[in-house]
Amino acid sequence: MILTQRVVWNGQWKFVFNGFDFDELYDLENDPYELNNIAYDSQHHKKLKEMTAQMWQVIRDTNDGSLANSNYPSMRVASYGPNN
Repeated sequence: MILTQRVVWNGQWKFVFNGFDFDELYDLENDPYELNNIAYDSQHHKKLKEMTAQMWQVIRDTNDGSLANSNYPSMRVASYGPNN
């Protein structure tokens, strides 16, 4: 079974890659109950890119090939692809 969701935390930030759904980005310090998805807020574009890069790094570090080797292009792209 290939799971399509990945979650990474970095300090106050939480990023959720949802595969076939909208990604999520939360500032847990200011939104501890995760009520305001800021992934598509232009103010947080840089943070979204940073968190996506962190997700791909964890995928590489743990040899998690299920996303990187997926037959579904959308799974390899996320907000930013594995080589960005």
